[in-house]
Amino acid sequence: MIKRETLKQAIDAISRRNPEIGYALDEMLAVGKIDVPGPGQNPLLEDDFYFYFNDYKARVSRFLYIDKGNIPIEERLLLKYGELQKKQELLEKGEPVDTPEAGQIIRMAGLRFMVIHEIDYAIERVKDQLEKTGAAADASPLRMSDAELSLSGIFSAADPAEKYRRLIFFLESLKEEPGEESPAAGTGDVEILCHGGVGHNVPAAFMRFPFTTSSLLQVADINIEFFHVRFFLNRLIQDQWQDLYACLVTNKIAGLLYLTFKEQMFHKNLEIKFIATARSTPPEGSRPAAPPPRGVGTFLVAGAWLQWKTRLTEAKELLLDSEIGARHFYDSMGFVSRGLSEYALGTPRAFLLKTIVRLANSTPEIASPVYREIAKILQKQVKSLRRRPKSEKDKADRIAVMEAADEFLKTQAATESGEQLLRRLYKYRKKIPESAALLKRFSADGAEGVFCNSS
Repeated sequence: MIKRETLKQAIDAISRRNPEIGYALDEMLAVGKIDVPGPGQNPLLEDDFYFYFNDYKARVSRFLYIDKGNIPIEERLLLKYGELQKKQELLEKGEPVDTPEAGQIIRMAGLRFMVIHEIDYAIERVKDQLEKTGAAADASPLRMSDAELSLSGIFSAADPAEKYRRLIFFLESLKEEPGEESPAAGTGDVEILCHGGVGHNVPAAFMRFPFTTSSLLQVADINIEFFHVRFFLNRLIQDQWQDLYACLVTNKIAGLLYLTFKEQMFHKNLEIKFIATARSTPPEGSRPAAPPPRGVGTFLVAGAWLQWKTRLTEAKELLLDSEIGARHFYDSMGFVSRGLSEYALGTPRAFLLKTIVRLANSTPEIASPVYREIAKILQKQVKSLRRRPKSEKDKADRIAVMEAADEFLKTQAATESGEQLLRRLYKYRKKIPESAALLKRFSADGAEGVFCNSS
């Protein structure tokens, strides 16, 4: 649980960066406007911790607090302080503050206040790095071309001082963005890698995390495990921005992914370092929130698999560390246990396989070796369908595998990989009656013809 001493430490950290804000927060703590749950009160808000700010409950991700210390508390303090400022501004203008519309305006003002503070903190750290090069900290360029302003352009600068100047300019430009557009709009490298679907075929995009004001505001708002605003800005400063990915659904971030390489004895593996999906829980339990679509976690893992097979091919395996509560989820996708917590992806199963195929089909530059590997996985999964399903889960998995085969054949039926899959479907057609429809649709001569001599 959060203690007053913890709040004081977080306020002191803010004071070192902005004495004026720190002083105001310290005064609020002293008079009890900022406080912790009292004796006998539940210290949890659903699954998270919270503290009081002007009698409102400020939610703090329990996982982030345990893992990152006071950083999430600092961010929530700044968010609530920004909300308070906006609320006072509306009151002074005689405008209502208790309507849903006003509540959204106040919330967005708080989010923006916090994000701008974190950007300013990031700029100060980059300036420190610039000064270490011996260059003047105020020598940032007045203008930059679009190529130089992109993240790839920033970090391609051969001169470290020039790199830091470009990065400062980029961060300053983020502060000027309105933050109301889609996260996929704005400056920086916005790269949608592939498309697919989540839930009941809701369109979704797998993309490199877009460093825009809008995306940072959404990260602050969804307040999920592993990820927070400073984490993203740290990855940017350290030139690790290409390792961050997002699932975007109706212009909203529905999930986040961080991939890293893990060096082992004589090789290296690709590790899903962090993965999390947005929750339906309201930020402070005061406004309704639509439930997030199902399948976002599977969608992100499918995106990671494709990155492994297309861009990060030097990795031998795809790994992750799993919490006990998530093990069933990873088991269902085809991950195999390695010791207490490490999992390695074996053969992608059912829904993961279906999502991989759909993402691959939306990526024109996917090379034929990747499709050949997908075909081998499909043949293996199809062969397993000879057994009758024993449970509702088995039935659902069976449907997903057949849908994956259907999706694959839409683009690959005329290839060698597609023909091999059709032959496997024909071979087991009596034990897999669902194969008849696929054979009729995708084989050149219907269900018979070229496959009549298959063994």
